[in-house]
Amino acid sequence: MTDYNSRFGTVTDTGSDNVLDFEAIDPRAAMQSHRTGEQHEATVVFYAASDITGSVTPKLQHSDDNAIFTDLVTGTTVTNPKAGNFALLSMPKTHKRYVRAALAAAQAGITAFLEPGSGQPRE
Repeated sequence: MTDYNSRFGTVTDTGSDNVLDFEAIDPRAAMQSHRTGEQHEATVVFYAASDITGSVTPKLQHSDDNAIFTDLVTGTTVTNPKAGNFALLSMPKTHKRYVRAALAAAQAGITAFLEPGSGQPRE
């Protein structure tokens, strides 16, 4: 189950519908930790509603002011992804206040959300 506050929404080459606000970092917090005092592993899931023809490169962008975004991490390019989850990006523990999902090039029908955990299969 995904909380609305962890959804990036529709993702395009100009960014996602929703920008996640991690709020100001407490100056007393160690290691760039956010409000909870520590930041656990999290994964950004990119989802295609239907099969896509072409290449898709997912990425995350961050910003101090929610206006000017720069690339935070870029995922592996996926060619002709099928409907469903097609890409997982580990959420970096160090980032600026605002984070959004984006694509390296325009593509329709893609959404993204943040979920707890590393996104790696458990043994």
